[in-house]
Amino acid sequence: MIDQALTIITYEINQHLKLRFNLNEDKVILSSLIDQDGKVAIQDENKVVCTLIDLSEETTIKNGGGYREANNGMFSRKSNLYLNLYVLFSSYFTSKNYTDALKYLSEVIAFFHAKPVLDKANSPSMSTTMLDKLKIDIHHIDANAKNNLWSTLGAKYMPSIAYKISLLMITDDMMKAQIDGVRAVDLDKNKRF
Repeated sequence: MIDQALTIITYEINQHLKLRFNLNEDKVILSSLIDQDGKVAIQDENKVVCTLIDLSEETTIKNGGGYREANNGMFSRKSNLYLNLYVLFSSYFTSKNYTDALKYLSEVIAFFHAKPVLDKANSPSMSTTMLDKLKIDIHHIDANAKNNLWSTLGAKYMPSIAYKISLLMITDDMMKAQIDGVRAVDLDKNKRF
């Protein structure tokens, strides 16, 4: 699910950028900035890199699992898990193309400002997934946290912006326990158990 959400988001932004600037190539890629060996993970320069930086559970809409009805009784299920994804969009451009780095980052911001919710109605690429809706908001990171983030990523600071993507739902479709339904009721008061 996480991979589908971020793939759809990068696809949608790329489609927007291709129309806006008459491009033939994708300018936004889904990648880490640094690989496990400490080397730059991006093959091409002059890209906007979409990187997952954190996950959290959305607890405000959490509900209990409970029981669901089935053809021959009830079964218990875990409650749905709602996740918030925290994503960083970084402009990985050469120093000669610094203004382009700012231009493309600005356009990513403009895209999300104009389209803060992605759903099956406004994003046809979601139609083949189990995703229903993704709500996107700017996620402010203060200076100290930003410094820690870039140190953790193992990269030098680049022009960037963080977003919170809400309501990624993960369901437990597996049956946990089968409870047979009531087949008959005997109301004879004289019978003892």
